[in-house]
Amino acid sequence: MLLLGPPGIGKTHLAIGLAIKAASRYEQASIMVTSNLPFGRWGETFADDIVAAAMIDRLVHHAEALTLTGDSYRTRHRRELLTRETRTKRS
Repeated sequence: MLLLGPPGIGKTHLAIGLAIKAASRYEQASIMVTSNLPFGRWGETFADDIVAAAMIDRLVHHAEALTLTGDSYRTRHRRELLTRETRTKRS
């Protein structure tokens, strides 16, 4: 299973929660991958588009890929704290 999406939206937490179910499927072993980058940018990380394409090809074979969207929990929480602090200072 591949979980793709921006940082801080819970990909790793979701992967941990799904890992037990995934381990009982298909073959003897399972792998969970999370990434902040869409597949089209993996070549930047591995400095080689061909290597990145080969890795993606092997990962998505018999895989489920989920792309998550939304605001980062961390940045949303920080934004809420700053808004409260600003209101408090004005009062």
